[in-house]
Amino acid sequence: MLKDIQTKISGAISAVKTLGIKIVLLEVMRRIFKLSYNVHGIPVDSDYIFRALRDIRKIGGSFTLTKEYIRIKLPYGIIDIPKSYRELISIDTIRGGIEKSYGELNVKDKVVIDIGAYIGDTALYFISKGASKVYAYEPIPLFYELLVRTIKINNLSNRIHPYNYGMWYAITKSYIKLSGGVSGLLANTGSRKVIQIKTKKFSDILFDDVIPNLQRDTFLCAKIDCEGCEYSLICEPCHVLKLVNEYIIEIHGSETIIVDKMRKCGFQCTLLNRKHHYKYSPRSIWLFRI
Repeated sequence: MLKDIQTKISGAISAVKTLGIKIVLLEVMRRIFKLSYNVHGIPVDSDYIFRALRDIRKIGGSFTLTKEYIRIKLPYGIIDIPKSYRELISIDTIRGGIEKSYGELNVKDKVVIDIGAYIGDTALYFISKGASKVYAYEPIPLFYELLVRTIKINNLSNRIHPYNYGMWYAITKSYIKLSGGVSGLLANTGSRKVIQIKTKKFSDILFDDVIPNLQRDTFLCAKIDCEGCEYSLICEPCHVLKLVNEYIIEIHGSETIIVDKMRKCGFQCTLLNRKHHYKYSPRSIWLFRI
């Protein structure tokens, strides 16, 4: 009880510092009387939108409204989010969780394979941390379009290469569920839409797209967060997996089978974070290094 009160007080103080007392009072009125309001033209009608705006400001970001987009300026780049999908501003990586999730991946002067690139937030982050190039894979058409836009408005077309594919155990077309800003396994509950995506095996991603363009003595690392596709790695032989020196993988569900596979292939396995959510299967973030 006392801890909950302390958390709420701390959150209120943080909101006042980042958004100002006027907006905090408007938020109090919204929660009591269900009255929405605007911040720089952005409609605030839910807790998660308010928290997202607070957290973006907290990490030194800003937001403005254009005709079609909410433009978010973050310490590592600019992202445009369509007004009709403003819930995307609440994703953890935009709100400041990107360092906690992926900061352990050593990308300096390396080529990064970004599986589950979403709208380009992680690709921007890796470039800001010194990655030489990022091969970014996003199968959802809407998110892929935003990924391409993110690359364009940040003038990074020579360093971030987008692909409209997901990763799976075979080259195929699959159907997945999309709910708001979430896709894949996490969208299985209350899903609004089922869409078709294209997928490739991890080995095909390496041999078709990445390795032919590598310079000599270039090291590879990979970030994989694709709502279940990470399990396809168990179908890949060790000599393929070991072409990448370092992985950071968010595992959705049981982690044992993937951790055992990577360990048998000679990787050091480190648990970085474990999350539990009452709606979804457990999630854990692992670092794997040769």
